[in-house]
Amino acid sequence: MHAGPNMLEAGHRLKGAAVVDTMATSLSAAYSFRKVRSAYAGPSMRLWRADLTQQDIGFTASGDFDTAAAFAFCTGSAWCVANTIYDQSGNARHVANPNGPPYNAAILFNCVGDKPCLNGGTQSINTAASFTPSGPQSYSSVSRADAVAVNCTLTYAASHGVIVNSGQPQSWLLWNGSTGLFAPAALGGWHAAEAVVNGASTVFAIDGVDTTGTLAVSATPGPVQLVNMNDGGKFCSWTEGIWWNGYALSANERAALNANQQSFWGF
Repeated sequence: MHAGPNMLEAGHRLKGAAVVDTMATSLSAAYSFRKVRSAYAGPSMRLWRADLTQQDIGFTASGDFDTAAAFAFCTGSAWCVANTIYDQSGNARHVANPNGPPYNAAILFNCVGDKPCLNGGTQSINTAASFTPSGPQSYSSVSRADAVAVNCTLTYAASHGVIVNSGQPQSWLLWNGSTGLFAPAALGGWHAAEAVVNGASTVFAIDGVDTTGTLAVSATPGPVQLVNMNDGGKFCSWTEGIWWNGYALSANERAALNANQQSFWGF
């Protein structure tokens, strides 16, 4: 598997294949405010507003989230939250939370520059089904912790994942269900995390800087969970989460994905 100039463009937009196309055979789930897999033809997410109307929001021709449609749907409503985030992998592992505010994450416009994000919510958005880990687990998350005392799930599946832990307020945590590996990530800013849980070959990269350690792959099943948790009124924000079950991202793939994410989201 090769991640080079044909996979990702160094600039703001994707070029040719979308960001995970060369990894599609091993992709387990993908969620984002942009189209990350070119073969995906569905919407990005379903929004829900205060009059209890719901609407699917898709992508523009360039693969960006259709912010204009979302803004038109949400404008004037007392609240506008994500009810469902659709899985772009082709595996139909859509995540949802049917409970409404304050449980669901709200959409914020002009959150990452001129791009939207999801923010807050007291419960995770997750799949109904659990999945059993199989071999190495790889994760990617583009997210931000907004305050010091936070405990937020960012991208989590099959008992593993990337979270912000309130016990280590300036670190992201790669977790395997019972123990974890910390990596520094300054609060208040956006970060791109790429992680591989793979025994002695475990690596947790924040903004392209690797932290290595040993973390066993758990055999405990679990759902796919995405943003967000609200810890005492302190929030996390999220734009993208990707999961590979049974696949270890290579160093080249991690670096290319991270560079693409930082360039696209502009941080």
